Amino acid sequence: MFTSSVPGEGKSSISGNYGASLAIAGKKVLLIDCDIRRPRAHESFGIKIEKGLESVLTQDTPVDEVIIKDLMPNFDLLPTKHMKYNVTELFIGDKMKEIIAQLEDKYNTIILDMPPLAVASDAAILSKYVDGVVVVVAYDQVAQRELEFAYDMLSKAGANIYGFVVNKVDRSGLSYGNY
Repeated sequence: MFTSSVPGEGKSSISGNYGASLAIAGKKVLLIDCDIRRPRAHESFGIKIEKGLESVLTQDTPVDEVIIKDLMPNFDLLPTKHMKYNVTELFIGDKMKEIIAQLEDKYNTIILDMPPLAVASDAAILSKYVDGVVVVVAYDQVAQRELEFAYDMLSKAGANIYGFVVNKVDRSGLSYGNY
């Protein structure tokens, strides 16, 4: 699972690039866009969709009907469409757990691209269904209290925090220059 403290830290880019790297290495990967408030994964691939994860969770649409296969070799996408209301409620209960369990045998790696923790508790709720959580932190963009809030939410949920990825570092201000 990839999440962040606040919007705009680059978690969707990093989760997509991580998935693509695994796919290039020969692993079968599924990226699930769980940011139903601001879905972006399908847009970054230039794809228009009619339905996605939200349809699986609310209308019992079979998950295989909405997975976009082979965006690149070994890389599939379960997109989502925007919903404004009752989004967190979609993740409470066993439906998402059942979806992940149904897909585990088909993929080497399933990546959940989650909304930021300052916006929603979705990542904390779903963290119990994943092996680990990576928190993306935009350099010089997140206040310490926001980062501590994200860490506390995940810790209280019992998440296995793999670590933090620092993103958007301005290399011109570093002492090693272009290295």
